Order: sequence, then C-alpha cells, then structure tokens
Amino acid sequence: MVEDPPPNIFDFAGKKKSPKKKIHPASHHTPAPLQEKKPSEDKEITQMLDRMNFMRRDLEKKLEEVYSKSGMSPYEIDAFLNNPKNVGNPLWEKMQEQRKQVADRLRSMAGIEQKTRNEIEKHKEIEIEIKKRKSKLLGTRKKWIPIK
Repeated sequence: MVEDPPPNIFDFAGKKKSPKKKIHPASHHTPAPLQEKKPSEDKEITQMLDRMNFMRRDLEKKLEEVYSKSGMSPYEIDAFLNNPKNVGNPLWEKMQEQRKQVADRLRSMAGIEQKTRNEIEKHKEIEIEIKKRKSKLLGTRKKWIPIK
C-alpha cells in the first residue's frame, strides 16, 4: 500500500469552500426618494440663521469696543478676569456664579449631558494644574539647589 504523505495545513485551506455571504432582507429594498423640503421650512431656517449671524456680529462689535477701551488683548483680559486678586471677594463669587449659569445655559442648549459636564470640568482642573507645574523647571519642582 502506498501511504499518503502527512497532510499539510495549507492543503486544507485551499480545498475549503468559502461560505456564501448572507444578505439581510432589510438591505434588499431600495432607499426611498428624498423628500423635498417645504419652502416655508427653508425660509424659517434662513431667518434663524440670519438672526444668529446678526447676534454674533453684534457680540463681536461689543468685544472690539471693550478691547479698544481697555487697551488690552483678549488674552490679557481673560488672564485679568481669571485672577481673583484683581477683583474683590464678593465680586469674584458673583462672577463665578454667573459663569456657571452661562455655562449651564449653553450646555442645556447644546444638549450636553451631566456626565460630559463633569468630565469637562475635571479636564479643565487638570489642565490648570499641568500649566502651573509646567511653569516651573524640573529642578525647581524637585526642590534641587541650582548650580550656576
């Protein structure tokens, strides 16, 4: 008797039949034709967009007035307002409350959930800590004595 050589693992792969792809019955139907938007909806949308653009331009004008009156750049104003030493304690607390209220309104309008809010706040706190740390060199952070 003639013995067959031991089978090679690659021989079986070549002889294997490939399974037929199953097509889901829901994918057989053709997509419905796109419905045309009503002209009234388009007008409403364009009116809303025009109103938003007008409000945005108005805010930009007001900000430019603030920058020109103060003689400071936007970054300098932001740094000034974020420092509690520049304003009194009661005013600082009011500012923080108003910031939270504005942020909550914006988030509710945008539809951000509470979990995302907490994650954003934690991320901001971490960024502030990292910025404070980066301002120091490695030696000063580890309280090394500088050698000059």
